[in-house]
Amino acid sequence: MFHFLAFIFLTPFLSFLATSQTNSCRILWDEVKQISFDSCYSIVPQVVAIGDTVHILWLNSYFVQCTDAELGIFYSRSIDGGNTFSTPQQLITGLISSGGQGQLTVSGKYLNVLYSARIDTLYTIIYGIGLLRSTDAGETWERKYVSTEHWAAYSIAALDSFVYIMFGYSMSNPYRLYNGVLMSKDYGATFDTIALGLPFTDFDGRAGVKRLLATKQGLHYVYTLNNPVRNVSISEIGYLRSTDLGYTWLQPETLSTIDYNHSQQPRIDGNSNGNLCVAWQDHKYGGEFYGTIFITSSNNDGISWSEEQAISQYGTASATDIAFENNIVAVTWTNEQILDTIFQSRMNFSTDGGLTWNGYMDIVSDTSSYPSISLSQGKVHVKWYKFPDIFYMKGNFSPSCYPPPEKYALLQNYPNPFNNGTTIEYDVPNSNTTMSLIIYNILGQEITRLLDNTIQEYGHYQVRWDVPQGGISSGVYFYRLITPTFTETRKLILMR
Repeated sequence: MFHFLAFIFLTPFLSFLATSQTNSCRILWDEVKQISFDSCYSIVPQVVAIGDTVHILWLNSYFVQCTDAELGIFYSRSIDGGNTFSTPQQLITGLISSGGQGQLTVSGKYLNVLYSARIDTLYTIIYGIGLLRSTDAGETWERKYVSTEHWAAYSIAALDSFVYIMFGYSMSNPYRLYNGVLMSKDYGATFDTIALGLPFTDFDGRAGVKRLLATKQGLHYVYTLNNPVRNVSISEIGYLRSTDLGYTWLQPETLSTIDYNHSQQPRIDGNSNGNLCVAWQDHKYGGEFYGTIFITSSNNDGISWSEEQAISQYGTASATDIAFENNIVAVTWTNEQILDTIFQSRMNFSTDGGLTWNGYMDIVSDTSSYPSISLSQGKVHVKWYKFPDIFYMKGNFSPSCYPPPEKYALLQNYPNPFNNGTTIEYDVPNSNTTMSLIIYNILGQEITRLLDNTIQEYGHYQVRWDVPQGGISSGVYFYRLITPTFTETRKLILMR
């Protein structure tokens, strides 16, 4: 009898472990840092790392010892790679005015936080789309309303100067719910409605963080939809894709297996080569309130997807987050330990774009939940909630996680032509390499140095060139990558 029961309970775990990687890739963690220091209920944290700048956002929610003035959306940042953080800054005061946790997106020095805004009109109170915006990498912020209509803020994404917002709205005669898309071409300063009438998506999980993704190839949106075959009360994971900047969208697809089990809380991320990965919580292996984390991946920008696979323990996971850089994919979640009272922040990662996985691990040994993750230049940044505050930890992937590029390469900048800023990518095959990246005008005169004899390890890198208004005129410019053994020059075009 004992052997029979052991077989029943262990079989799912053995099938999961069969998908694990066996290489020596590991994460070397630094010390834990506390970010918030008040008595409020600080929840749903989000972390975004770009190079040495780390942005952290969270929501102060209701708690007995917390005053109304201490509630709202808070922000902190590090400009030294996560070693020290600024004093938390309150971006919005009060839960009623914020209407949600806020969602942060970063493009160079431009930051946008999407939230559901309470708008007091002459006759009534409505809820529209609000935006908190910074043009100096989080030093100062401004608050604006993107929409004063009854629109629900779902998700936000950015790629260079383009910022996209997926929102929900209703129509009468007959009453129906739809989705729409707003687009900004100037880092969130102004928006236009570019798409309406998209299929309505259920609103579940962490307010839509990382549901909308902008890549060089197109726009991607993952959502929860009612099971189209068996039962409208059962949800699956849907996927929408646009290849023309969001103006038109292809037919919706279902990524999760259509069955009698709930699939929810989808998250999506990808790299610059058209590789995508989607993670979600699925209940096919048990768990009334918690489930199992499943993933699927695409190596052709969403045209086709791999079979789904489980990467967590069965029936105890929720609150998923995902990050993708180069070929590394990392997924975090909250793991229920003991009867809805003890929780653990866990993660799993892949070094081959999501095909095979390393095996799940505890991020910290203490009780914690709602972990958020970001990857940048070979480092992993994780933030989580431990009652009642927010904590952060940085880790470094071991060298075996990132096989070196075969040769030096300087890629074409994007976008090109560009207006305010552009991204330059390059490959470094050797460690301890002295790098310079210089911008020249058409006369060969030096304009600026993005890298100046900087020592870098092997890997794939991205550098932003944000051009100040009024400082440089429109025209053709050149960018040159210089190392002791390699030099290459490419052309870029600035259009004001």
